[in-house]
Amino acid sequence: MKVKINDNTELVSQIDKKLKENEQKYGKRYCPCILPQFYNTDSNVCMCKKFIDSKELGQCHCGKYIKY
Repeated sequence: MKVKINDNTELVSQIDKKLKENEQKYGKRYCPCILPQFYNTDSNVCMCKKFIDSKELGQCHCGKYIKY
């Protein structure tokens, strides 16, 4: 199984912007799809643990990464 960045450059750009905002505000690049009250665990830092551990093909919750 391989992982690639989504071909939708506009979506990836929006996600990257939010990741940068989260890093500046919270100190880490927390996934923008996670609610801020869950920003207290490294498992919600992009690339999130749920996506990494999943055996399923397809995209991560926010859509930045795709397993194929």
